[in-house]
Amino acid sequence: MSVPTFDLTKPRYDQTTYKGRFLRMINLVNPSTLFITKSELKNYMKLLDDYKNGKIDKNVTDAELWAARNIKESMVHPDTGDIIPRPFRMSGFIPYGTPVVVFMLCATTLPTVIAGQFFNQSHNALFNYFNRNASNNTESNSQFIQSFLLAVTSAIGIGVSLNILINKSTFAPATKAIIQRFTVFPAVAYANICNIFFMRRSELKEGIHIKDKDDNIIGSSKIAAKSAIFETAITRVCLSIPILLFPPICMGLLQKYTSLLTTIPRANVIFQTIFSTIGFAIGLPVTTAFFPQDSKIKIEELEPQFHPLKTDNNPVDYLYYNKGL
Repeated sequence: MSVPTFDLTKPRYDQTTYKGRFLRMINLVNPSTLFITKSELKNYMKLLDDYKNGKIDKNVTDAELWAARNIKESMVHPDTGDIIPRPFRMSGFIPYGTPVVVFMLCATTLPTVIAGQFFNQSHNALFNYFNRNASNNTESNSQFIQSFLLAVTSAIGIGVSLNILINKSTFAPATKAIIQRFTVFPAVAYANICNIFFMRRSELKEGIHIKDKDDNIIGSSKIAAKSAIFETAITRVCLSIPILLFPPICMGLLQKYTSLLTTIPRANVIFQTIFSTIGFAIGLPVTTAFFPQDSKIKIEELEPQFHPLKTDNNPVDYLYYNKGL
């Protein structure tokens, strides 16, 4: 595949198409970027700064520049410029998230269900925080802690409530075991929505920055914040489908048609890990490509102060915002 001419302001792949967003996400979720050190990142960022200032070495290729930009985008928050901790990057979602998901899917007792929901939603809450839209961030440390506790406790409450309902039901033990495998999905899906709301509620209160096509900040919008959080929530619910429904289906088929789960020591954990990793690897780029990270919104859909809007006496139809991941 030929490498396009490097552009610092435009994405390598067309973000108006699903294919372009999918290819971008494939690069962002690549776990190999987790091994990039801070000093290496600094060199990549210097390379991009040199290009921006017209000081680039003529021997530097477009492929090297695109690679440097991808590494920066996978490690650095676009609004704050801070380095995102490894477990909470898109590239860290699979290696750090899979063990937690396996633990949740294998949980059968109330204490393990609580522990599984706690670890999962703690990871989700911090992921939501580090990948939020932080363009207009005014949240204090105490507000962050409050949001974190609300997100995690609400999620645990949902998961535990479903577990208790199943245990108190009159279903046969075998039927309960089957139902138990699939209740993780609705519990986590609903909990993820609560998690996103609590961890990003400051955006709803303060609004997020909206920009024109030239990246100039026009103002802050609560309506754009609602759209950003809604799009993120839809993505997370859809992401839960391959991660939390694919493994139970495969495990059920293994149990029905083979004796592997009874003849191989720790087979349950082994196969749960395999199926969860496959679900993560396929589901993450597929679902996160549903919406562009830099989404656009019609002027008419924004607050009254933004319409009508003109630049250089030309009417503006759309403004743009970072929806977060």
